[in-house]
Amino acid sequence: MHLNGPMSDGRGLVMIVEDEPSIADIERRYLTQAGYGVHLESNGLAGLAAIRALRPVAVVLDVGLPGMDGIDLCRTLRSEGDWTPIIFVTARDDEADEALGERLGRLAGEAEEGREEMRLEVVHGVEGAGER
Repeated sequence: MHLNGPMSDGRGLVMIVEDEPSIADIERRYLTQAGYGVHLESNGLAGLAAIRALRPVAVVLDVGLPGMDGIDLCRTLRSEGDWTPIIFVTARDDEADEALGERLGRLAGEAEEGREEMRLEVVHGVEGAGER
């Protein structure tokens, strides 16, 4: 679902791949307020296809997705040589997932920690992703 144009205020398009509508809506609002265009997909396979087609400046990626989980989506992109910055947003509390997320992308933290903290992590994560 394309929610904004590919360019918004010159900041670029951010892909959100999130199956929880309330979390996706929060992420979308924060990113559009920060001047980014946003495209939203709710499962991993559709997200992978959209990332390949739209070439976003960054991806905000849930770990637990239907179709293909976020870790496998990220691994697929990396194996294809696609190093688009990825910010993982997860409610999982598994140290192994956290360590893998840190190696594959940038972990934005647990969505349940609070909306303001999530906003700061997602927006700052996207803004800092281009610095890597």
